[in-house]
Amino acid sequence: MVKAEGFDPPNLEEICALPSAKIFVLRTQIFCSTTEFWEAFEYFIFPKGIFINNQTQSRLMKTHSSWSQKLAKTNGLPKKVKIKGKKTMVVPSPKDIDSMMKKVKKGKVITINSITKALSKKYKTDTCCPLTTGIFAWIAANASNEQKEQGKKTITPFWRTIKSDGSLNSKYPGGESYQARMLATEGHKISKKGKKQVVLDFEKKIQKL
Repeated sequence: MVKAEGFDPPNLEEICALPSAKIFVLRTQIFCSTTEFWEAFEYFIFPKGIFINNQTQSRLMKTHSSWSQKLAKTNGLPKKVKIKGKKTMVVPSPKDIDSMMKKVKKGKVITINSITKALSKKYKTDTCCPLTTGIFAWIAANASNEQKEQGKKTITPFWRTIKSDGSLNSKYPGGESYQARMLATEGHKISKKGKKQVVLDFEKKIQKL
């Protein structure tokens, strides 16, 4: 399964090799007209296949909106969809993710996995799409940073949302160094594991949602 948490563009051959059920959300009209999808993955997926051309790229990149505007977009979300068998999955809205991120108190953290579990429970589905959850967490983080730059005092504490393995997210505003600094000021200990920076004992500090 392709992971969205790091926001590195997935390998196209890997995407093409996935069972159709696993990329169902990518093949729906939800993303087929949104600039956000192009900005997140650097290519565009249409229902009939995966392709991108210069005309489409030019049109997409000319469409600019603020991060706060992107966060406010719904595009018909949240939406429940059927996946394998009788199982159901919720495709959350950006606001769904932002609201979960806002709940994290000082000294606590949440993971992308925490968010998907909470939203599955909220919408009474078997699962929540981890791909869109990761994308919208990224949008929420940038919207929060944008609001901070505009002088807003109360913002979404995006630095408290970490990856499911406890590592920091280099794609958030300010990168890993900013996230590490903010978490350290709130009492967390950050350690280096290979190339990753991780929050020590993060499992004991997960915010209940």
